[in-house]
Amino acid sequence: MLKFLCFLALLIFSVPALAQERQAGVGVSFSHSPGTGNGDGLGVRFDLVLPVQDFFTVVAQTQWEREPKLYIGDDSGSAWRSRVEGRIHLADRQADISPFVSVGLSGVSQRTSQYTKSAVTWTYGAGVVIKQQFVPYWKRYAPENKTQNKVSADEFGLELYLPLNDTKWRMRAGIAEINTRFYQPFGPFAGKISTWGLQTHFGVSRVF
Repeated sequence: MLKFLCFLALLIFSVPALAQERQAGVGVSFSHSPGTGNGDGLGVRFDLVLPVQDFFTVVAQTQWEREPKLYIGDDSGSAWRSRVEGRIHLADRQADISPFVSVGLSGVSQRTSQYTKSAVTWTYGAGVVIKQQFVPYWKRYAPENKTQNKVSADEFGLELYLPLNDTKWRMRAGIAEINTRFYQPFGPFAGKISTWGLQTHFGVSRVF
């Protein structure tokens, strides 16, 4: 871990500064959260960064994953997740260090052979843009009220936006640990559950 942190610090301060431009990206995603009853998910992800002015940015993403539901033995399960948030920067968003607070909406639709369920919830959080390329953040998902599970969560992550030579292409990557809390109404594990899961993604984006 110490070696990784030293490498990350070296990378942050050695890559030339570059504004986090307006860009659209595509990549692959992977999720691991067996505590929620899901098998490992693998899919495709699209994201968008839209700077509006010096102190405000809109960030959006949508992803589809093949996500088996373990407890019903459903290998054909899938999930579609979409999120949009506005980031209010507490310093010029192009500064080397630009803290922000955020508010947004998150939606999910999960399909299995036995049911389909969807939910939408508010999100809010905070983070900091470092060198316009590294974005550590925290995000809270408010409890949803569309399903019996009443899901809420906290997400702790790091996003990367790295230039590829002198072109308009950027490398996009991210990793997050998510603490999901929900109520299981039926079965041997009925009751309140709190579990941790991992989400990662990797791809490219294009400045436009």
